[in-house]
Amino acid sequence: MIILYNIFLCFLFIIFIFFLPFILLFSKKRRANILQRLGIINIFLKKKSEKKRIWIHALSFGEVKSAYPLIKALEKNKKDFELIFTASTKTGFDKACNLFLKKKNSMVNQVGYFPFDFLFSLRQICSRIEPDIVLIIETDLWPNFLLYMRKRKIPVFLVNARLSHKSFKKYLWFKNFIGFIFSLFSIVMVQTNKDKIKFKKLGINANKIKVLGNIKFDQSTPEISENHIQLIKKQFKKKTKIFIAGSTHKGEEEILVNCFLKLKNQFNDFSMIIAPRDIKRANQIKKIFFKKKVNSVLITDIEKKSQKKSCYVVIIDIMGILAGLYKVCDIAFIGGSLVKSGGHNPLEPAFFSKPIFFGPYMTDFSLISEMLIKNKGGFMVLDKYELIKKTKDILADKVKANHMGSKAEEIFLSNKGAVKKTVKQIYKWLSD
Repeated sequence: MIILYNIFLCFLFIIFIFFLPFILLFSKKRRANILQRLGIINIFLKKKSEKKRIWIHALSFGEVKSAYPLIKALEKNKKDFELIFTASTKTGFDKACNLFLKKKNSMVNQVGYFPFDFLFSLRQICSRIEPDIVLIIETDLWPNFLLYMRKRKIPVFLVNARLSHKSFKKYLWFKNFIGFIFSLFSIVMVQTNKDKIKFKKLGINANKIKVLGNIKFDQSTPEISENHIQLIKKQFKKKTKIFIAGSTHKGEEEILVNCFLKLKNQFNDFSMIIAPRDIKRANQIKKIFFKKKVNSVLITDIEKKSQKKSCYVVIIDIMGILAGLYKVCDIAFIGGSLVKSGGHNPLEPAFFSKPIFFGPYMTDFSLISEMLIKNKGGFMVLDKYELIKKTKDILADKVKANHMGSKAEEIFLSNKGAVKKTVKQIYKWLSD
């Protein structure tokens, strides 16, 4: 199977080379990382000391954020080893630079791009990094990379691993090949016992699977942009009730605009913040609200002071500020859950003790959403009618809202500890 995989990669590379000049010329996003991922440009510095190197890799923006509490824990003993961090996407790379590379006190030694799975790219980049151990956060499985590390006897851990029902069903179609890939990991650190069972069904040795919990529960205080919070407060009335819809996907804004109209009729001081998962959709969302005769404004327009009309809907078109904005809301709705997109992380509003709503499609965060429902810190809403009804109930009952928020925070606080267990496993391997 691995031979067929590499034959496919060869064909892909031929096509890739043909289009490379056009990609470099016309795609700013791809131009930023493609030469580094090929290994043509190599920014990694070789080892200059006998310190061991830990290579941490996260696929994109979301996984980089998930890695933060783990990096923070490892940083405490950085004098004993070096930390190298990579991402696969430009948004992930930019977020990693923003989080981990500080002028005064950087959390990691270097940040770069993860290599493509071509053998020549792997040789170029991996020989420069020379890791003693590799940590893959949640996902991003590349057979040649894992085989390369196995041949060099470099342990690779899959950290904070989970298998959604959708992914598990897909993997079963290629059970032998997927099982082979996962078997190349030295340890698979899963979030729950349910995940352990799924990995075992894929053929992974039970001794390799460790149930350590979810490192997302160990996240520290979200980065709060006081400047953006003040801009929003000035845009809305002082005593307004704020509903945040975070990480929304296509198809959800049509539902939300109808919810806004219904709720605005009953609560004159009702306001809404929408933060789409893809900020490039911000202007499209503005048009959706405009068609329903609802004025909305992009937060970047508020920054430029180009907005003069009074608006009760603010659309976030800046990456990385959503988590901190939950601080100002009265109710948080988790996007990607009213459409089949798997949902998003509900722990960010839970940190600020906010009542949380989400739709029926929370498959990527099924355990956390189940815990929130069971502990009465969150509600599952099946459609726009239920979302309107539940929002009315919470807005009309401050005691109920506060109780629900405190229950959400309780879930957040009572499930910490996965990072400590993960770090213990890493140190154990490094000391052997």
